Formats: sequence, structure tokens, C-alpha cells
Amino acid sequence: MAITLLEYNRRLQGVINDLEAGQHGQVMVQVASDAIQMVKGRVQEKGLNPEGAKYRDYSPGYLAFKKKENKYKGFVDFSFTNDMWNNIKIVSPKDELDSGIAVIKATKPLEKEKLAKNTASRGDILALSEDEKMRLTRLYEQGILNIFRKNQLL
Repeated sequence: MAITLLEYNRRLQGVINDLEAGQHGQVMVQVASDAIQMVKGRVQEKGLNPEGAKYRDYSPGYLAFKKKENKYKGFVDFSFTNDMWNNIKIVSPKDELDSGIAVIKATKPLEKEKLAKNTASRGDILALSEDEKMRLTRLYEQGILNIFRKNQLL
């Protein structure tokens, strides 16, 4: 069923209003949250870097310590207390999120230090794999399409 130009413009204005009201930022928050979960899952559950390879093992002393404490899973997972992982947050303010920027990082000084040390020794552990990037792109696109659907433009 065809719609009038006036109705089309009304619906398009609805999309614009939703975007200006922060719906794009909400999509970005969801995508960034999903990114954190994907990276944590890949690293903590499989010990894989963004290229799909295992991380270089812990030093012999630290490996023995993790084994003694029953914290070794058979691979490097950058987890002992999980404090570093639990401190990875979305740090972008609303205006950045609304403009399509979502930055994630550790926020507490000690956890920032741990993340920096781990990154320096083994590469960017918060980097996304190509598969994760594709999955997040699809999630982002779906979020934007939902705004158009809500306004009956799809």
C-alpha cells in the first residue's frame, strides 16, 4: 500500500526524532556491551587472541602460582580475580555514543595498569576478531533498522 508524501515525511521525521533523542547512542551501548562480552568469552573461555591463536603461556613462576591456586584453565585467560575483566566498561559519554563512537577500557587505576601490562606483553587483548567485527556490524545494522521499522519505514 502506497503512502502519501506527507505521511512519508512524518515517518521520516519520527526516525530523525528518535536519533536525536538518543536511540543511536542506545544502539551503540548495546553493540559495545556485546563487544565486551564477545572478547571476554573468547579470551576467558578459550584463551584465544583476535587472530584465533592461543596466547603465549604465563611465565613459569606465575603458571605455578595459578596452578597452586587452582586458577589455571590450561591456557592464558588474563583472569585470576576477574577484577580486570569486571572493570572493562563503556567510557564514551552520551554525545560520543550518539555520534557512533563507543570506547571500552578499564576505568580503575589498578585495572588499567593490569590491562596495559597484559597488552604490552601479549598484544591488544581487547581487540576484536574479524568474525566479531562482522557480528557486531550486523547487530549495529539491526539496531538501526529497528528504528526505521518502529517508524514504519521498513
